[in-house]
Amino acid sequence: MKKIIMYIFALILKIISERVLSKKTIFYALSIACINISGLSFLSNEPLWEFLLKRFMSINLTPNQNNISSYQVGFLFLFLSILFAIISYFLTKEKVEKLVDTKFISPEFKINNCSFCCYCGSITNLNGEAEVVVSSENTELSLGDISGTSISGRVRRMAAQFDKNNKVKNDYIKLNIEKWKEKEGHFGPYSLGQIIISDSYKARENRIKKVIHLIAIEKRNDGSIYMDEEKIREGINKAIKYSLENNYLSIFIPVFGIGSGRKSSKEYIDYTINPVFQYIKNNNPNLKIYFGTYRLRDLLRVSVRLFIKYYSKV
Repeated sequence: MKKIIMYIFALILKIISERVLSKKTIFYALSIACINISGLSFLSNEPLWEFLLKRFMSINLTPNQNNISSYQVGFLFLFLSILFAIISYFLTKEKVEKLVDTKFISPEFKINNCSFCCYCGSITNLNGEAEVVVSSENTELSLGDISGTSISGRVRRMAAQFDKNNKVKNDYIKLNIEKWKEKEGHFGPYSLGQIIISDSYKARENRIKKVIHLIAIEKRNDGSIYMDEEKIREGINKAIKYSLENNYLSIFIPVFGIGSGRKSSKEYIDYTINPVFQYIKNNNPNLKIYFGTYRLRDLLRVSVRLFIKYYSKV
């Protein structure tokens, strides 16, 4: 009975390790192998190697008093499994990189009439680079916190009016969105890919003329987010078309999905870049496009993708 309990314990450890170590490494594989050997050792009534040879090769060995007991082998491999699991966890654990609050703009690329580059940092540092700013919103259209770090929250703060005590006096963008919701006749959820236009209000001090709220994200009950590539494409096309029709010459488009570190940029960069380059290929707009990122890691990844896109001629 004791052996069965120990084997069940080993199986539980295996399940836990598979949950924790979602990113596969060589140490992950070693950890899983060791936990299996540990469980097999606890279940065996004889030394492990004798058990294996008899079970798989039909070889009978002469008893040897110096053999390591199956319990000892079981605990040894249990220890090794935990050790390898810890190593794998720390090797694959992605450290949270701080948001860049300054401003860095990558070298410019140009395809016919359209130029593009990568902007890294806070949009509060914009000063004439982009006439139009696209913000990422969820399907409830609940704007980002006015004191937060999201594009939605920061552009909302830039547009707001504050009193002498730095208290919000007029939250213009929030008021505009509330009016828009009343006009729609319901308060959400709204369709992915939909855009809503706001004036820039006090953000005109940063030479921003319009804000386009693009509904790009659906928040799930479990805290995860859902994004639809085609809806992102649809929203980006609408935003660029609106800018061109109203004679704006520059637009800031954030890389959707990575705001405040919610999603891996590896997964979502192409959701933003591909639609833009497809629009450039089909329409040759006279427009300068800034791809917005928050971290140096994302700046590097986006810059590499832009470089590849540029030299592959979309």
